[in-house]
Amino acid sequence: MSVKIGSDEHITGIFRLITELEQNEFNFNQFKNEIKKQYNNDNYCCLIYEFENKVVGMINLRLEYQLHHGNKIAEILEFIISDKYRNMGFGTELFNEACEYALNNNCVEIEVASNVVRVKAHQFYENKGMSRTHFRFNKKISL
Repeated sequence: MSVKIGSDEHITGIFRLITELEQNEFNFNQFKNEIKKQYNNDNYCCLIYEFENKVVGMINLRLEYQLHHGNKIAEILEFIISDKYRNMGFGTELFNEACEYALNNNCVEIEVASNVVRVKAHQFYENKGMSRTHFRFNKKISL
């Protein structure tokens, strides 16, 4: 079942999923502060999937008007189903709910940037009717 986040247990579950997705450890207190800021901002929506009272999936969206689209767009910032819960339909359910949420909030499109190593994720998105239309470029900078 998917729900919008709200509790500390949800935040802890999301933190676990993000560390799994990125295969990296992050500062939990900073993470908790940032996700609470997002939760209180109408331009963000984080939906989670709970199975057997455990957070096993999440999709985090940012909704914004983008000049180059001329409309409001929903961008998937993070999306993960824990490895042992994949291929059970949870990702499809979360994706569909995210699309519905975006549509209900006047978005005309949903988009995602996905790491080149996540080939199965690319297949998932294409199976959901998404098209590869852009390249994304990154450069690490320091202050």
